[in-house]
Amino acid sequence: MDGYCGGIGEKRYEPISGRSVPRLIVPGGMDCIVLEFTRDTIPPQFQDRKIFFYDFRSAIGINVDESRLLAGQLSKKLNMDPENVR
Repeated sequence: MDGYCGGIGEKRYEPISGRSVPRLIVPGGMDCIVLEFTRDTIPPQFQDRKIFFYDFRSAIGINVDESRLLAGQLSKKLNMDPENVR
């Protein structure tokens, strides 16, 4: 998942090595990408998207292809240890 958004950590959502720990995964906020820019500095590739401006951060709605990519990455991670995912 880090490969798409950056800064998350490539081990996120992977099972703990050598341990059998049940996990409850609630992936909130996966419908937006949060980046730092203002109304005046929107990168060209995001100008046609729905954008929510907060303080110095902005949340950009992801498109269908990006949503599928993230869902595929998440399911791959969770399927590494399916008997411990609830």
